[in-house]
Amino acid sequence: MPDLLTHFRASSGYGTPYVGQLFTASTGYPGDDSQLKTQRNTGFDIGGDWTPAQNVKVSLTGFYEWYQNEQLSMAAPSTPLPPTPSTRRAPSIAAWKP
Repeated sequence: MPDLLTHFRASSGYGTPYVGQLFTASTGYPGDDSQLKTQRNTGFDIGGDWTPAQNVKVSLTGFYEWYQNEQLSMAAPSTPLPPTPSTRRAPSIAAWKP
């Protein structure tokens, strides 16, 4: 008999700047960046695992994460920041065990 397992996750978190970030300017060179704020993130995912047979499993999960005051580590010279502070993905997997 096929089994279906569903799951849902909601989360939030934060990250404080470390010393190296506070003394590296946004250009990537040494400087004062002590005004950095704590990074915050919020996310959720929803998905499921379907086992249509004892040796077959199919999984699909979609997730969305977004960040406020995102902290990125960059090498000098700096590279452009991503256009939006969010991540969206829908990883999937199918497995067969003989």
